[in-house]
Formats: sequence, C-alpha cells, structure tokens
Amino acid sequence: MNNERCETCRYWNNEYGDADDCGVCRRYPPVLHPDNRRDERVAEQPYTLRGDWCGEWQRKEGEG
Repeated sequence: MNNERCETCRYWNNEYGDADDCGVCRRYPPVLHPDNRRDERVAEQPYTLRGDWCGEWQRKEGEG
C-alpha cells in the first residue's frame, strides 16, 4: 500500500484536529493571491485534503 499522501507527509499540518480532513501544505513559502472580498493581497499556504498527494512527499520525522 502506498502511504505517500498529505496526511503522512512531514510538510502537512492539520491545524484543525483529526476530525477535519483539510490541512495546510508547508512545503513552500506562502503564496500571495488577491482577496477580492477585501480588495487586497493576502499570503496563504495551500489547503489540501488528507488523501491528496503532490510528488514532493517526505516521511515525517520519527516515523518508520
């Protein structure tokens, strides 16, 4: 079984706890994008789901 998905990646952070399937990828610096609601630019990390994968996966430290 291939275990290389966001949930097991060292760069993924589930900020909302185990009950939430959404987390933040911290592989690269935040990306600026327009926030049309406030007419300004904001920097954010990309949101991903537990089962997503991108090809940049690395094992979390301390896990076999």
